[in-house]
Amino acid sequence: MRDIRFSEDDQARIRKLRYHHPDPRALKRLEILTLLICGEKHERTALLAGCSRSTVGRVLTTYAEHGLDETLRFHEVGPECELHKHRDCLETELTNHPPRTISEAQERIENLTGIRLRFNSGPHFLAGEFGISLAQGPLDFSASQEVGLTWFWGPS
Repeated sequence: MRDIRFSEDDQARIRKLRYHHPDPRALKRLEILTLLICGEKHERTALLAGCSRSTVGRVLTTYAEHGLDETLRFHEVGPECELHKHRDCLETELTNHPPRTISEAQERIENLTGIRLRFNSGPHFLAGEFGISLAQGPLDFSASQEVGLTWFWGPS
């Protein structure tokens, strides 16, 4: 078991972020660090945090070697979607001339990019890429500074 000393500043940040960090994975790491600050052993920390003892060790090692900011960072690289290359064009087109249906949006995306979305993947792509929330009624568009383009179904 490693004996790591947490600075007063880090302890204060951990206590503050423990309930307010937006990423649930980071919240799990903050819970682990909080339990370790309270003097819990690795095995008990793993039990209370609902993770493995190896996870506790990895979180502690990352904290010791790289600090709190790196402990709360996640380095994920996934496959690149072909439509990412056309995001600006699609966002401009679909904002300036909003489609009335998902089928119309899929057809226009195919015309602009040459990429055909399957019927059941279109809504998922639009929701994931552009923040579309699907419900009933015609499509409504609004600009959002955080996400870029936000789509949602508005009232009929």
